[in-house]
Amino acid sequence: MDIIFGINLITKPENIKKKIMKSLLSQLKIKVPALRPKVESIVRGLIGKYIKLSPEYLSFGGGILQQELGVLDPYSSLDDMLAILVSSVTVKMRPVYQRGGQIGGGLTVRAVPTDFYNQVTSLGKYTSEKGFDVPWLEWLLTAGDEVIIKDYGISFGGKAKMFSRTGGPIMRKGGDGWGIGASKSRVPPEFSGVAGNNFVTRAMDRMAPELEKKLTTLFRSKL
Repeated sequence: MDIIFGINLITKPENIKKKIMKSLLSQLKIKVPALRPKVESIVRGLIGKYIKLSPEYLSFGGGILQQELGVLDPYSSLDDMLAILVSSVTVKMRPVYQRGGQIGGGLTVRAVPTDFYNQVTSLGKYTSEKGFDVPWLEWLLTAGDEVIIKDYGISFGGKAKMFSRTGGPIMRKGGDGWGIGASKSRVPPEFSGVAGNNFVTRAMDRMAPELEKKLTTLFRSKL
């Protein structure tokens, strides 16, 4: 025996779609803002990771920057700077919206507050044996390639290590300055930076692809 039946849709397909979109929009308006703490945690973790992987940070571990800037304990200051940077991270979740048949939203990640450089430059400085103030972190973040100390160079080897704070080169009057062939003192070009382009901002640029990947994974798994 054959049984034949049919279904009549009382609600029009376009109205069904509208109801589904309305329900989805309602859920996303709750779920998306709830992800903000997790996003902040991801961003803070990646900032720490990429700052510590930066050539500048690594060079302070007995490399050319530690030797040329004469810093005995650079990581204490750098880690204090990193703590300020990480604590400054804020995430603003933009409202979820519906536009036609599309549902969208977004988020804004902020770090490096406007007073960041004022906060951290006081962390990385010392007074040399000759009485010179050496604000090495300020130089690294904001001085670029500009001349810092005229008529002082770097002495490598020989008796220099007897008088160096770090067991490496020391500043001496006259000479060639930072690096080989330089005529005046400046941060080595491969490490130098200014307010908008320094080892902190460059680390942020390098972390962007991994941040995007992690956020995509997070949203796909939670929404």
